[in-house]
Amino acid sequence: MAANTVNRKTVRDAFAALLVTALTGTGNPVYAVYNYLKGVITIEDGSPLVMVTSSGTARQRAGIGDVRWNSYFVLEVFTFVRDADAANSWTEQNVEDTLD
Repeated sequence: MAANTVNRKTVRDAFAALLVTALTGTGNPVYAVYNYLKGVITIEDGSPLVMVTSSGTARQRAGIGDVRWNSYFVLEVFTFVRDADAANSWTEQNVEDTLD
C-alpha cells in the first residue's frame, strides 16, 4: 500500500478523535468515545458512551487510464445509555432524553 493511501482505520480513528473533542469533557454530553466496538460495557464505563466501528469499504477507479482511486468508507456510530434504574431515580424518560 502506498504511503499516501488512506485506509479505513485512519479514518475511523480520526473521526473518533473528532467526537472525543466535540462530545466529552466537563459540560459535554458523552462520558467516553471508543474507536472500536467494546465487547463488555459495565456501569463503571459511564454513560452515555459512543462507539465508532468500521462497516464497509469501496474503492473506485477515478478516470480512464488513471491509477488514482476514490475510496469510500462506511462507519457505524453506536450510542449507549444506561438502562432505567428506579432505585436511583433514573427513569425510562431519563434514558430517552439522554439519547436525544
